[in-house]
Amino acid sequence: MKKVYLGLFTLIIAGSASAQLMNKNLRSAQKIQNIGEVPAKATHHYEKATAFWSNDFSTTSDWTISNAGAAGSPAHTLGDWAIVTDVNAIPVTALAPAGHTTAANGYALINSDAAGAGQTQNSKIVTTGTIDCSGKPNVSMVFEQSTRHFQELYFVTVSNDNGATWTDFQVNTSQAVNTNSANPALAQVNISSVAANQANVKVGFRYVGAYDWFWAVDDVQLIETDNYDLATTGYFWGVEGTWGARLPYYQTPIAQINPIKFAGLIENKGAMTQSDITFSAAIASAGYAGTSPQGALSPNTTDTFDIALPFTPAASVASFTVTGVANSGQTDAYPTDNAAPALAFATTQTTFARDAQVVQAGSYNQGMGYEMGNIFDITADQTLTGVDVFVASTSTANCQIYGLLYTIDGAGDFVYAAPTALHTVTSAELGTVITLPLSSAYPLLAGNSYLLVVGSYGDGGATDDFVVGTSGISEAQTTFYLDGNENTGTWYYSTSTPMVRMNFNTSLSVAENANANVSIYPNPVVGEATIEVNGTTATAITVVDLAGKVVYSSNVAEGTSKVSFSTTNFSAGVYTVNVATSTGTVTKKMVVKN
Repeated sequence: MKKVYLGLFTLIIAGSASAQLMNKNLRSAQKIQNIGEVPAKATHHYEKATAFWSNDFSTTSDWTISNAGAAGSPAHTLGDWAIVTDVNAIPVTALAPAGHTTAANGYALINSDAAGAGQTQNSKIVTTGTIDCSGKPNVSMVFEQSTRHFQELYFVTVSNDNGATWTDFQVNTSQAVNTNSANPALAQVNISSVAANQANVKVGFRYVGAYDWFWAVDDVQLIETDNYDLATTGYFWGVEGTWGARLPYYQTPIAQINPIKFAGLIENKGAMTQSDITFSAAIASAGYAGTSPQGALSPNTTDTFDIALPFTPAASVASFTVTGVANSGQTDAYPTDNAAPALAFATTQTTFARDAQVVQAGSYNQGMGYEMGNIFDITADQTLTGVDVFVASTSTANCQIYGLLYTIDGAGDFVYAAPTALHTVTSAELGTVITLPLSSAYPLLAGNSYLLVVGSYGDGGATDDFVVGTSGISEAQTTFYLDGNENTGTWYYSTSTPMVRMNFNTSLSVAENANANVSIYPNPVVGEATIEVNGTTATAITVVDLAGKVVYSSNVAEGTSKVSFSTTNFSAGVYTVNVATSTGTVTKKMVVKN
């Protein structure tokens, strides 16, 4: 049973950065789910070449299913391919019903998620009969698919000797962890090295997984591959700062404007290697234009073409639209997909945002406590006053949420810095961006990176509680998630970008009052915590973990201003300390590092 449900639907818009991240702790990805809007069907083109073979899985005997068994590498334990007609058999809400053109007539599905933890898959589904590719010097396999990716491997598998031997072509290599494909996505794989001019070809699909998600395929065709066919699948863009990654900011306050770098992700879908490829990007409104150096791509490969010339916006509020295109000296068979998808960003007075602005799905933790947010690089001193967050419409009215800023120490650990007050979400706030003012304005220093999160203590699993909107893809280890249900203090990275933004509006600043004059030290705590109250006296102390469980409580003798207690039995993690005083209740965060 999965404990954690987070989510994302988006097109792939970023590649892997080559720079090393600043943080030194190894934080792995955690398998996460999605909730939210059903993604629109992708717009595809079939190549101009006419298919010479096709199959829509309507006849099950056309296909043979097998698995590698216990002796396979890796071993197969549970979870085979199946041909199904239930369009809602997809295990991810945002990808059901299956959007394949002929899904209702049957499609192939392997469901690693349903096999469960501890089980492994190494399974194939291949054509029962052979396909004659004689006289076809260039052959590509085209098919519709949908998947949610965790760590599984996907292969198109091809034989030219009636199934005696097989060659695997790995696919979906650019899909980020915990992201959905389109519904459906169209894949094209050049299989000429095995199938060209061969009379006894078999084709199929191989899936290798271990408690991952699923793969659904349908409407398979073999076509004669065009010699020259490039496609631009997206951008790798952003600002390179102290965190070490290229971070895309869709909204940047004027004080944090920096040079922005662009690159295009280009795929060679043709039969021929192309050695003169470039990627050009332009912002017409700003007079910017840049082109990458020439590079080469062999068939079935995708690479990043980086433009050396950065773009630095003027110090004013403005919106920008980037157009990008792949170029070469050859005549492209389908030039329409040489253009990159639309990219828009803006400079602002007060908002710093890494999300792509339009809500695409949401992240949640089945009603248990969690925190999720983004890394921001700060290049000029500026005072943070609030946290903006999109509260997904699937949140529960009256759920309680908070914002929290973490600094990052020399070891790469996140250190509690500044909170907002606990906020109760109203019905009117569902499906909107709301602002949570910090309890006191916090000065951010140039040359530092910060983690800004929004969290919830949860309702014990009674409802979905708080669902934060997500939009866009984050590079690994630039967006983080803390599972309050584990309460181990372990941060996981996510490639789903939460709509959690910095707000620098000076009108949000909230002055601390006398009731808030409570300190906890040391913080982080090792072994023993001390709570000191100035200007009033404490009457009771309660410590609550992120799952909402009270782990310590004590009534305090009248007149007490300082209390110490042991944390040796606490799990490492983040806790909420509620201090009842003679003039009111104060809430503070405490980090335990036992």
